[in-house]
Amino acid sequence: MQIAAIDDCSTNGRSQEIVNRLAPGRIELHREPNNVGLGRNWNTCVQRGRGHWIHILHQNDLVLPGYYETMERSVRDRPDIGAAFCRHASINGRGERTSVSELEIDGAGVLEDWLEKIAVGQRIECPSIAVLRTTYEQLGGFNTGLYFALDWEMWVRIAAHFSVW
Repeated sequence: MQIAAIDDCSTNGRSQEIVNRLAPGRIELHREPNNVGLGRNWNTCVQRGRGHWIHILHQNDLVLPGYYETMERSVRDRPDIGAAFCRHASINGRGERTSVSELEIDGAGVLEDWLEKIAVGQRIECPSIAVLRTTYEQLGGFNTGLYFALDWEMWVRIAAHFSVW
């Protein structure tokens, strides 16, 4: 597993300190010399990724134990899958759940008519979705001309070209 921190030229200069505190020698750090914006920063994450799957997390995101094993096991023998996601929860500063996303399907599996659902409303948060690196490469990465909806636009493009788990 590769863990990389991509610092979009933060102003506090603490990224190296944080990486050294969390996992010295295990986390790669790449710091942009200038602020490049969200879309280009996410594309840097994809370009620097060496694994089959890319999972973009922000500074305040977390995943529960078993997330990666469950995602990998679910799609292992499905070459038509471009991405896999699960429900997401919002938590407050005390770690308490304040909301949980809607259940999209009973059980696990490929979502039928997913393009029609995702095209009309944003239903996925970045910490809940893992995307095949080849999916991002085939679709050309995130649209850097967008800011607030660049993740949603990507999920729609994925659904238009691949099955989603």
